[in-house]
This record gives sequence, C-alpha cells and structure tokens, in this order.
Amino acid sequence: MEQQPPETEQITPQHEAFDAIWTTVCAIAMKVGAAPLNQWPGLWRFDVDEHWKIAVNAHDEEIEGIPKFRLYAEWNGWPAGMLSPTGGEIAAGTLANIFTLREALDRKLIAIAVFTLDAENIDPSHV
Repeated sequence: MEQQPPETEQITPQHEAFDAIWTTVCAIAMKVGAAPLNQWPGLWRFDVDEHWKIAVNAHDEEIEGIPKFRLYAEWNGWPAGMLSPTGGEIAAGTLANIFTLREALDRKLIAIAVFTLDAENIDPSHV
C-alpha cells in the first residue's frame, strides 16, 4: 500500500498577517530600544497609531489578565484581539481587523526607520 504524504494546512492571508504582526512588533521593539521584551517588569505597551494600541506579555506567566506570550490589541480603546505566536483571535470589522492592524504596524515601523535614518544622517556641526 502506497503511503500518502500528510495533508498540510493551507496558508491563508490571515495566517501570513498573524506571522507578519509578530515579526513587525519585534522589529519595532528593537528599533525603539525595548528589546528584549521580557526585560519589562510587566507588559510592554505601545501606541501604534491613533486607533491601535498593543500590549505584549513576553513573560512565562499571566500579567494583568493577558496570558503568557500574548499580544493584546485595542482599537479605539476597545478590546480587539489576543494573538499568540501561533494564531489567535482578532476583530473582523471593516476598520478593525488583522489586516488593518498589520498595515498600522508596518506604517509605524517605516516611520520609525525613516526617523532613525534621518537622525543618524544629521551632521552635528549643522545642528
């Protein structure tokens, strides 16, 4: 009898967005000097933009109701999601969803990177 390879789970745009969010959050934390995130005595909180705020629990215990190793997201002050490194749940509205959070984080990372590049290229003699 011929063996069949195991069925693999289909990678969806939502899966890719979950992965990208964690990668971008880590990149932002490194750029702003917050890494490693487990150095914080509690949650690491970050305002992504005027709508999105996140809190990351990088500890091996629940903190302030956020389970270990989770990202909690708020949109306009309302709970919008809880993400783990392997998935999670997030709002599915038109304005608040996995894709708009990813886009907001991407915009923030670009803004931080541009600001950092500008700051590094400033000639101190012209300040």
